Amino acid sequence: RNATRDVEPEVVTVYGPEGAARMASVPVVLSGEVDGVVQVGQPLRADLEAVDRLVLVLVPIGLGALALAGVGGLLMSRRAIRPAREAFERQRAFVADASHELKTPLSLAKIDGEVLLRDPSAPDARDIMEHQLSEIDRTSAILSDLLFLARLDAGRLDVEDEPFDLASVLTETVDRFSKRATAEDIRLTLGVPGKLAARGDARRTALVLGALLDNALKFTPEGGRVAVSGRAWDKHMEATVTDTGPGISPDHLPYVFDRFYRGEAAHTRGGGSTGLGLAIARDLARVQGGDLAAENVEDGGTAFRISLPRA
Repeated sequence: RNATRDVEPEVVTVYGPEGAARMASVPVVLSGEVDGVVQVGQPLRADLEAVDRLVLVLVPIGLGALALAGVGGLLMSRRAIRPAREAFERQRAFVADASHELKTPLSLAKIDGEVLLRDPSAPDARDIMEHQLSEIDRTSAILSDLLFLARLDAGRLDVEDEPFDLASVLTETVDRFSKRATAEDIRLTLGVPGKLAARGDARRTALVLGALLDNALKFTPEGGRVAVSGRAWDKHMEATVTDTGPGISPDHLPYVFDRFYRGEAAHTRGGGSTGLGLAIARDLARVQGGDLAAENVEDGGTAFRISLPRA
């Protein structure tokens, strides 16, 4: 050991009939002279075979990892794009529906104008002008609703978040519709247990309740009944508007809050709405941290229920 420990080995690769080998040579030095050489050799075949086996294992693993990464990236990109695509489809459908809804009253108003232009002194000129004004009013209502929805969608609608008494809003809204209900021979009732401390925007809530009452009176036949009630429920305050109208077909019920939806009710008494009232009502409820739902009642008719956070 003393003769070789301070001497650096020389390592070379040699080639023979059985392949390459690594050879390390260390001279043996005694008394300052080289007395011999210690050589250690190792064939490279085992190392090469190990490398080959490692390559055979690592290459499929690497290719598999690349394939999985590609598939995962594709799935993630599709998942990321899907909301944007769905939003675009909803926007496109909304624009198409809005265009159709605006085109119809404008076309009817134009026809009325052309009739009057041909014969201003026609016997039914007054009826034609009243119909024309009605279609213009309908167009104006659609535009107002569209602008309101645009502000809602853009988050530019001012909505307060303050405590208010839901019972007072219910009372005031029922009072506003009482004369109309009496004129249409519909019994309008109100039932509240007392003060209902809700949190949100009292003015926007009144708009929601007004839309629900307008809808209920529109589809309730003469001699029918519309009941308005309020209660505290769990962590929410609830207001319910129930009518004795024809109800909503189970096939149509999931879509009553879709924009421009009218369904079967469009053919009943009082038709001609913009198809946006219930959509706006639900959006107004949700922007206050609540919700709006609809269901058919056992005795016939429909119940719309708005829930708002407790104050």
